[in-house]
Amino acid sequence: MRGTSVWMPGDPESLEDWIAERTGIDPNAPKPYDDHIKYIVGIDWGLRRDHTAIVVVEQTWDARGEYAYYEVGWMKRYQLRTPYLSFPPLVKRLDKKLKLRAVKEGKAAWTTYVVDCGGVGVAAVEGLERIMDGAEIVKVFITGGIKERAPDDETNTIMLPKWQLIATFSGLLETGQVIFPEKAKYAGAMIEELEAFDRHITDYGAETFAAKAGKHDDLVVAASLCTWFGSRHSPRQDKIFW
Repeated sequence: MRGTSVWMPGDPESLEDWIAERTGIDPNAPKPYDDHIKYIVGIDWGLRRDHTAIVVVEQTWDARGEYAYYEVGWMKRYQLRTPYLSFPPLVKRLDKKLKLRAVKEGKAAWTTYVVDCGGVGVAAVEGLERIMDGAEIVKVFITGGIKERAPDDETNTIMLPKWQLIATFSGLLETGQVIFPEKAKYAGAMIEELEAFDRHITDYGAETFAAKAGKHDDLVVAASLCTWFGSRHSPRQDKIFW
């Protein structure tokens, strides 16, 4: 067993082999959710000066359901001033494509939409709910606070501090649990967004993250919505932990 307790991208052994060595997990053992594909779709709505961004990740787990991986399958940043009411039909078509992709692999698609409700988000989500009856939609109000507030079970809404959202994504990136295809479109734009984030420690010891003046953070926020939700989900107990 190696002395280091942290796996880093670029290490000679894969993350899965590194985990197997320390936990005894067989990387070839059947994984949770083998009968379906778990998709998480993050949506960050834009205003006049911000882009709307949509990111789709496929969440997979090791055999014990302890370590999650997030493979970014698709992401897009839309043109400024794209009418938000044009997105519900677009998302419905995306939902259909995900279902068809899962069927081709002999599985079912289990898709959760994690949606920013700030700004025009409330009206846009209402449009989604009308056109996608029965879809699992988690509504998130991103705040500048310190601690997330327990969700409203009736409306499936939660108040989430931005620092916690971005810190979760950043931590998973550092451990190699967020995976980008080699030629992913907009991957370069996402890297630029991450590099443009300012990290600050408050007097209370909390981390805060904010894009530098004139920079965008839409792709990072959309991806972070995916990984934040995924980090709260247990495949073994099939429930959400807040």
